[in-house]
Amino acid sequence: MDDIKKALHRIHRSSNLFVEKSLGDVDLTRTEVTAIRSVVFHKGLTQTSLSEHLGGVDKAAVARIVKSLEDKGYIQRISDENDRRAKLVYPTEKAYELRLGVIGAENKYYRWLFESVPPDELEKLTELLTAIGQKALSESKNGFKNTLSEEDTVL
Repeated sequence: MDDIKKALHRIHRSSNLFVEKSLGDVDLTRTEVTAIRSVVFHKGLTQTSLSEHLGGVDKAAVARIVKSLEDKGYIQRISDENDRRAKLVYPTEKAYELRLGVIGAENKYYRWLFESVPPDELEKLTELLTAIGQKALSESKNGFKNTLSEEDTVL
């Protein structure tokens, strides 16, 4: 299992590094890029919802991310019509342009990475990773009740 974990981490990390390098001088953290992607795909998120899309990042960190992205011109906060106290997060045109660049870079990298894998093996890998990913997502949404014990939550 450690070999699988290391390989997945290495692929994920190298993909992130490739995207960062391909974006050049864009002054964004990987978390900010992920936040932009979430806001583009899910327009009108609350900051609480954005926190969930970022893997449970705490509210204070999300507030800093939103403020930074707003200052950089990637998002805008608009008052919720149903609750004037709540602000909804929307992408700007600058966010759409960045998202296209990120997706293009990721697609290029993964095409290169898997070009030598035979199609039938790639199909099997896709099926396995999809099933494992669905299990991980389900467990995450379930609060990790099957994998996190009481003593795990106390440091």
